[in-house]
Amino acid sequence: RMKSKFLLKILLPIVLFLTGNVLIAQTITTTGTLVAVNTTYGTASAETSFTVEGPGVLFTNGILVTAPTGYEVSLTSGSGFGPTVTAPLVVDNVPQVTVFVRLKADASVAGGPYAGNIVLSSAGALNTPLNFATVSSTVSPKPITISAPTIAPKVYNGTTAAGVITPG
Repeated sequence: RMKSKFLLKILLPIVLFLTGNVLIAQTITTTGTLVAVNTTYGTASAETSFTVEGPGVLFTNGILVTAPTGYEVSLTSGSGFGPTVTAPLVVDNVPQVTVFVRLKADASVAGGPYAGNIVLSSAGALNTPLNFATVSSTVSPKPITISAPTIAPKVYNGTTAAGVITPG
């Protein structure tokens, strides 16, 4: 099987060239448009998504999807987020998958606004690496609420010792 696959990858382009047939180029293809994913510090943003695929018969690897600073990616809505994911190779091509993108919960307020390219790469693809732009997004500060315990007044009567209040 390995030998025939190797020969197919070597001889197929030559046969196609000599016969004049057209082979689908080994390129990474994307569809969709991302939207801004603003959030509050400490909470991951809502998701936005796009699709990626690697049609053709000569792919040898999946497509590595790498998030820019402050972002994370997943192939599953709601879970599995991290700095990279790989769209899997299935019989010499990468079928279309949805990539979910969001701002990380620990993306800092000072680091924003966040924007950059999601980098798509696969060994042997003609257009690797391929950049897919994110939309500028911001992280707002988390509101701080300060509360103190209610303290009963203490009347000094000349014999009562002073007390120490310990915050609880």
